[in-house]
Amino acid sequence: MQKSKIHDPARIIDDIICTTGLKKSVVARRAGMDKEALCRSLQGRRQLRAHELLSLMRVLELGIEDFLRMDKD
Repeated sequence: MQKSKIHDPARIIDDIICTTGLKKSVVARRAGMDKEALCRSLQGRRQLRAHELLSLMRVLELGIEDFLRMDKD
């Protein structure tokens, strides 16, 4: 049987930013965030707030399914 598991949003967002080659400063600006706050969040030194996560999802065109992975029991 498979279960959905939610993975660390900051890690996934950081991976996507690196993969796409976008600059963190550009992503932060488009999401209405301070660049330093975004960097600290992606480094695990600060938690993303709900509204920041939603803004980043909009900017990066992500859906909730991007944060889920099917794992076997």
